[in-house]
Amino acid sequence: KGTAASAIGRSRFIPFDEKKGGFAESFNRSFVTLNLSQFAENLIESELFGHRKGAFTGAVDDHEGVFDRCSKFGAIFLDEIGEVSIPVQIKLLKVLEERAYCPVGSHIEKSFKGRVIAATNRSIEEIQNKSLMRDDFFYRLCSDFIVVPPLRQRIEEDPDELDDLLQGTLMRIVGQSSPELTESIRKTIE
Repeated sequence: KGTAASAIGRSRFIPFDEKKGGFAESFNRSFVTLNLSQFAENLIESELFGHRKGAFTGAVDDHEGVFDRCSKFGAIFLDEIGEVSIPVQIKLLKVLEERAYCPVGSHIEKSFKGRVIAATNRSIEEIQNKSLMRDDFFYRLCSDFIVVPPLRQRIEEDPDELDDLLQGTLMRIVGQSSPELTESIRKTIE
């Protein structure tokens, strides 16, 4: 999911600024990720929209949320969107519909100009049948679907994909191709 989202998120055009002699925005800000399942329910809003100092107990400084950190030419990847509660969905719906949000503890509305990419490990049927998402939120969020089959299914369909995955991973770790190590690891995991 993450690799597909990264490829889509980083594919947006960033104009070149002749006056600056560089791109209008940093490529580092062009793709921001947030795994929603790693945060407690009461912290998700702060991570998404940011918060102001004193907004809640423990908010000792202002905090930029993911929508603040993403450039206008960038994209935000919200992983595990299927785990988000209805109240958070309503607030995200406002961002999707109106491109506006307010940090926690603030009444100053900010605008968001980037793209939102979301992923979940749940099937579309499960989300719709169990009413895990509001219909209007689901409709706004899901303009396009890309189904990434699980690794076990991909390996069943093409056993050579495991070798490709192992070789690529080892190349990154070791820095060179190692057919012997690839074969040894493959035998260990089979």
